[in-house]
Amino acid sequence: MPRNFVRNRIPNVEEFFLSEAIGFDYPIPELGFDLTGHQLSIYTEVWDAKMFRSRHHGNIIVNNTYLSSFAYNIAAVWAYYGHEYDQLKRNEDCQLVRLLTYNLKKFFAEQIMRRSNCVFGAAIFLETLFYEEHLMVPVIKAADDNEKIRMFYDALQNLMSSLLLFHEIGHIVRDKRNDMLELMQQDSDGMEMLGSYWSRYADQQQIEFECDAFAVLTLIRQMKHLSLETSLRGVIFAFAVFAVMSGLDKSAEATAKQTPSSLNSEDLDDIFNDMAGADFSVGIDKFFVARAHSVQLVAKHIAEQNGIELFESCDDLPLYEDIIDVLSQFSLDIVTRDNPPYRGKCEMLARALRGNPRGMRYLKLRSKKFSMPQNRSPSIARD
Repeated sequence: MPRNFVRNRIPNVEEFFLSEAIGFDYPIPELGFDLTGHQLSIYTEVWDAKMFRSRHHGNIIVNNTYLSSFAYNIAAVWAYYGHEYDQLKRNEDCQLVRLLTYNLKKFFAEQIMRRSNCVFGAAIFLETLFYEEHLMVPVIKAADDNEKIRMFYDALQNLMSSLLLFHEIGHIVRDKRNDMLELMQQDSDGMEMLGSYWSRYADQQQIEFECDAFAVLTLIRQMKHLSLETSLRGVIFAFAVFAVMSGLDKSAEATAKQTPSSLNSEDLDDIFNDMAGADFSVGIDKFFVARAHSVQLVAKHIAEQNGIELFESCDDLPLYEDIIDVLSQFSLDIVTRDNPPYRGKCEMLARALRGNPRGMRYLKLRSKKFSMPQNRSPSIARD
């Protein structure tokens, strides 16, 4: 068969995606070139942004709105209950602990489920859907009823999504200007202090640090609708959350590998023999934690230059100097913090649903919206 015939039969994946993409052309005179390409927003449970280089279409940046919905919830929880931070550090029961546990556990479950249809991932997901979702209702309703609160949540959501997008743009810039670090040092006096922190890591890892710093500097120039203080607080908070998400994502991958997918046996004895325990792994992504600490150094340096105290009391977005490590340690216990009586019921339902992907798909879609428990109207959209 002629080669050109085969090539014509293969659909052009790039053209398919780019039919929904938005072209961009940003002149960057200080760097001596124009940044061009396409930006595409999609919804997929792979949480980070991605950048591709196309021979025909230039740079393609794919921004994931799954992150946006998750970021909105976490930002809302923190803005609403961040003042309970001391109770969280002491592992005491409070709304902040309950709401962070709910959101992080749901994220962990969804990351397992996109890799495997194992009972454990489905059971933990059902646990959040049926028994813990109601905790988020008043937080989201507060934004529904108050435009000022909603705009602040939206701004934090946009900040978190933009940081990952600007990080990917940093890779593009670095490809064109290998002196990007020197240019950033000129842009912000004293940035050379990062060298000693980065020097303990491999060259490839240092590139990630550079692109993170680029993302921070770009963001504070772009987000003029937020004060510099709020932007810097948001940057540190965002990377603390990213570090947790990355750790849970890698933990979900390890859990999916060690927990077999559900079998479709109809024989009761075979079903009982296949009922392995809930084996799972939860760990910390130490490199992403290091990246978060690097970003905190950048933000603290900019704050000092501008006479800003980042870690003082703040009603809008409380921030604490040890937040990165505290949240990472907190994430280790999201499944084992308690053993609620409904966990066994969720496992039974998960086993009953195996072999019924349409049923589980319906429940996953249902988890993206929820209704007020007092009545059946209206639904509050989360995604």
